[in-house]
Amino acid sequence: MRKNFRYVDLFAGIGGFHLAMDDFSRGKAKCLMASEIDKDAARVYEDNFRLAPLGDIKSIGSLPKGTEVVLGGFPCQTFSKAGKREGLADARGTLFADIVRLVKNSRGGDLTQKPKLLLLENVGNLRSHDGGNTWGVIRRELRDAGYTLNDDPFLLSPLQFGIPQSRTRAYIPCVRKDIYEGPLDLRFPFKPRLEPVQGMMESDLEEPLLLTEAQEMILSIWDRFMDIVGRRSIGFPVWSDYFDGLAKEKDEFPGWKKEFVRKNIALYQSHEAELSDWLRNSGIRSFPPTWRKFEWQAGDSIGSVYEGIIQFRTSGIRVKKPDFFPALVAMVHLPYYGPLHRALTVRECARLQSFPDGYRFEESSQKAYRQLGNAVNVQVVRIVFESLLSFLQERGCFL
Repeated sequence: MRKNFRYVDLFAGIGGFHLAMDDFSRGKAKCLMASEIDKDAARVYEDNFRLAPLGDIKSIGSLPKGTEVVLGGFPCQTFSKAGKREGLADARGTLFADIVRLVKNSRGGDLTQKPKLLLLENVGNLRSHDGGNTWGVIRRELRDAGYTLNDDPFLLSPLQFGIPQSRTRAYIPCVRKDIYEGPLDLRFPFKPRLEPVQGMMESDLEEPLLLTEAQEMILSIWDRFMDIVGRRSIGFPVWSDYFDGLAKEKDEFPGWKKEFVRKNIALYQSHEAELSDWLRNSGIRSFPPTWRKFEWQAGDSIGSVYEGIIQFRTSGIRVKKPDFFPALVAMVHLPYYGPLHRALTVRECARLQSFPDGYRFEESSQKAYRQLGNAVNVQVVRIVFESLLSFLQERGCFL
């Protein structure tokens, strides 16, 4: 495919796909149209690309003439393990159908006039959602629209390409059937080593988002807890409310929760003398319930919570070893870098998503964090697209 191909950017967000196409084509590819319903994200997109995205995809009647590539990270909330998992029965799930509608309507439905390539992205849970039924519908609809795609999506994470962020996503490359039919056996340039997390960090910040006094206090309390039980893999979430019988296992608890309660009681009993003093003197029960829960995922690799990467999650405080960052998410569970006692900056999160340092974001950090949590990883998208074109070129496919 020549570098000056023409594409549309559906569910464009703040432009991760656009950046990937610019990077691959060295700025020669042309975005004919973008669509993004979120006004804040659309404003960031326009500021960086001088292209105003159209709004709701449902209001778009057709693709622009000459569209060769369709890109889209269609809404993932309904397919995510974190959501209600209502899938295609949910209004957001049916937005996938608008991609198919636009593709099928291209130039009167003539196969040779449809876009040559599609590259779609969604959460890693897409394949297994609803016992595979959701993915089955998506795969069937894309094939009925005239496209070749694999039986399963590619599950890829930035970690596989040396980027220190764990973020597995499903990538769905599709090729028009008259161009190629058969398995898409793409080869990716995986990297055996990660970039060090220190290389992602900014220095000399004027106003870093430091741990608050309360956060410092609760981390010190949990640090003392790890001194008592030992720096090791615990294997289950620590729920301090269940240590000494203050909270009871209930009959209505699901089996997994009953098992966690029993493990917490056993942990307490194995260090009862010291943990009894810890409970009484630490003041942990004056903190919010989510801070009274703790997940140690660092084994014996670090000697303090402040040597790890920290998250304050709805499920509890999580500490992991500092080799890579957890996935950025739209809910803004910001990672804190323990050695610096501060949260990641917007620019650092952007680097984890492979956005260039010159990219302009909202003045509101909270909006920028959320937008980056919703974004695609630029480098991974570029690699998938480039691998697809290399695969087709090797087979003499005309694009």
